[in-house]
Amino acid sequence: MSKLIILSNRVSIPNGQKTTAGGLAVAIQDALDDIGGVWLGWNGERVHKQEEVHFNIFRKDKVDYVTCPLTNSQYSDYYAGFANNSLWPAMHYRSDLIEFKTSEYEGYQKVNSLFAQKLAEIADPDDTIWVHDYHFLNVAKYCRELGMQNKIGFFLHIPFAPLFIWQKIPCAQQLIEDLCQYDVVGLQTDKDQKVCMQDAAAAYGQLRRSGLASTGNPDYASNAVQRCAALPANDREACTLRIQGQGTVQGSVSGGGLFRQIELPVR
Repeated sequence: MSKLIILSNRVSIPNGQKTTAGGLAVAIQDALDDIGGVWLGWNGERVHKQEEVHFNIFRKDKVDYVTCPLTNSQYSDYYAGFANNSLWPAMHYRSDLIEFKTSEYEGYQKVNSLFAQKLAEIADPDDTIWVHDYHFLNVAKYCRELGMQNKIGFFLHIPFAPLFIWQKIPCAQQLIEDLCQYDVVGLQTDKDQKVCMQDAAAAYGQLRRSGLASTGNPDYASNAVQRCAALPANDREACTLRIQGQGTVQGSVSGGGLFRQIELPVR
């Protein structure tokens, strides 16, 4: 029987003495409490050596919480560095605050690869994978390189930057290419959807002009506009995503007494 696997930067491990904080954590917990599955991510701890990075599994009710620490260098490069010094300001239209270091981007890639490898280890072929936020733009690319054909969805919980801001980041072309390796990309607003589609189309156009093949399947980029949906979400709304087997993606958002639904073609 297929299961839902969710990947997010932080995992809220159940603790009777703590209350789950943040809209994202609440939304994920609600989805998993309903149907069960796996929640994969960082446990918030840091260690000194790579040899100390091990995944632990905690099971409660129908959910497996699979988490690991990060090394100090992984935290500095992936999280405090590229994710928050490059991507966060870019996505919020603050190009004046973007700080880019090649070493931090390389660290970001390594952590994305780390979690992709874990997904390949724990996922069955018919499992649905739901990846969250700007920390994991490259995960699907690494999953595809590992031979995974699972349906993989991505939801961005912050705005999506227009191309002229992306161009302030030297690796922007690769990031947008890799984002196109997801089966569906969910965004907060219609504006973000439009910007994402424009950026993906521009990235694919650049590939065609240069005569270079994508690091994955270039067909993903060529029809990316078919797999980009505006699925509004905020800290008070609970989001669920179902990638179904009949060639459609169904995303739904519940909140404020409303229910919105959209279906899209997938690869």
